[in-house]
Order: sequence, then structure tokens, then C-alpha cells
Amino acid sequence: MIFSFLFIAHEFTHRITESILSGNSEQGISYTSTQTKNHLLRIERCKITNNGGRSPGAIHLNAVNQAFELFNNHLAENRNGSLYSRVHYEETESRNGLKNLIHGNTFDSNRGVSLFLEGVTGPYFNVKITNNYFSDNFAEDPDGKVNSVCRITNIRAHVQGNYFYNNIGRYAFEYSYAGENDIVLQFLNNTLYKNSALGLNVIYGVTILCNAAAEMHGNVIQNPGNRYQISSTLQGKQITVNATSNWWGESVANLIATFIMDKTKDYRLTLTVLFKPFVQLPPQRIFSGKHCFFFFIWAFIVVKRNHWAC
Repeated sequence: MIFSFLFIAHEFTHRITESILSGNSEQGISYTSTQTKNHLLRIERCKITNNGGRSPGAIHLNAVNQAFELFNNHLAENRNGSLYSRVHYEETESRNGLKNLIHGNTFDSNRGVSLFLEGVTGPYFNVKITNNYFSDNFAEDPDGKVNSVCRITNIRAHVQGNYFYNNIGRYAFEYSYAGENDIVLQFLNNTLYKNSALGLNVIYGVTILCNAAAEMHGNVIQNPGNRYQISSTLQGKQITVNATSNWWGESVANLIATFIMDKTKDYRLTLTVLFKPFVQLPPQRIFSGKHCFFFFIWAFIVVKRNHWAC
């Protein structure tokens, strides 16, 4: 069953819980709003699998002043991305502090962009992306276009405690933000391990593409299949990424420097990455527990599925 909503003129909180949305030729959930008052969409403990067609996203949001919360969902084997959100924000509502939260979800074996978030008009809002698990996703669209596993544009983001394992994409994580030199991305205590661009029509893979000022600390960034761990395509606007206190898969500064593509290697780029001091021993979380989070969520779904309806 496909859920499709059009809300006008009122303030709403809409919740979808403990549902199975599977096998749809387009989206599992399509949510559209033209109203001017802010509203909340909450999706929790759902199994969203094997959906998708020409329109992107097993969950497709196209809304005005939309706040959304995704908790403990399992999104797997969708054919054209998992979550696709384009939200138009209005200045009159920005002062209300709409917040978006994506927490405790598994994104597994999806095709296309697993997580696509875009703020269409400013002032832009915030999103917190915490404790999610991205594994075995293949970021190539059905039409053959190469894409990123996670792509965030023009939304202030706090990304913490997520696990990116064995994904294939041009970038495992892509972030861009227009118009400000302030720090707009906090990327903390995430693990990016064994991601690559293997099998895609690209010259080489990059783990993180960052086109905005950012703080990146406490991360594990070890992806030997990619040429660079951090890169940028930004030209013209000087930005700095403070990427100290991370583990890079190596403990020698000269080797770590080869993993970073910034203006020290290409004068046309305006990104500067500060990576010293760095972590000199691999954190234990690389070697243990990488599947525990996934199986915790999956076990919950299996136990509950006989009580759920779509």
C-alpha cells in the first residue's frame, strides 16, 4: 500500500508506526504539503523494503515548512533510494525552530541515494543524523547515474555515531551548503569503513566530499578502496574543515596527507583540511560490533511483524 498525503491550511502531526511497506512500484510513503504552518511527520519502527520506480525515494517528502522524525526503521533493497526530502522553508516559520531527526535506522542494500536531504529555500533548517547504520548500499540510480550514499545540501547538519560499512558510491557522504562561511556541519564519532566506488563509472572514489566549513572529530575514516578520504569541488570561497583527532587508517602524518585533496594539492580548490593531531591507534569499534546495531533493529522487526499492518 502507498501512503500519499496532501495537507493544507492546518498544523499537523502525522505518525506512521510499526507498518510494513513493501513491494510498491513507486514510493512506500509519498508525503506532500503546501501549507504554510509548520507540521511534523514521524515514522517509527517500520519496515520499508523493495519499493521504488522512476521517482526517487522509498520515502518521498516534498513539503513546505516540514519537520520530520525517523526512528528505528529498516529500509532495505529499495530500487531508487530510501529517503528523499526536499523542503521549502519560509522565513516566518524559521523562528519556530523546526528540527529534523533521523535516528537509529538501518539503510541496507538499497540502490541510488540512501539518504537525500535538500533545503530548497533559505533560511535553512537543522537536521540531526545519529546512530544510523548504512551497509551494502549501491549508489547508482536506475538510469545509470552515479551518486552518493548520503547526500545533504543546504541544511545545517549534526551527524554523529553513524556507521557506514561496505557501501559503494562516488562519495559515501556528500555535504554542501551555500552562502555561509560559518561552521554548518558537525561530523562526530562516525565510522566509515571499507566504502568504495568499486564497479562505478568514476575515475576514483572519495569517502567524504565536503563543500562547507565543518568540524570533524572522533571519526574512523578507513576506506582503502578510495583514493581520497576527504575532498572538495569548491572554488572561490575559502573554507576550513577542522578534522583533528580522527583515525585515518595510518599513523604517519605524511601518509595521511595523501588521503586529503585540498588546496595544498590543487591550487584551484579553496578547502583547507586541518588533520593534526590525529589518532595513532585504530579504535576498537572498527573490529567489533559493526553488525550488532543492524541485528538489534532487525530482531525487533521480526518479533513485531505479525502484529503490524500496512
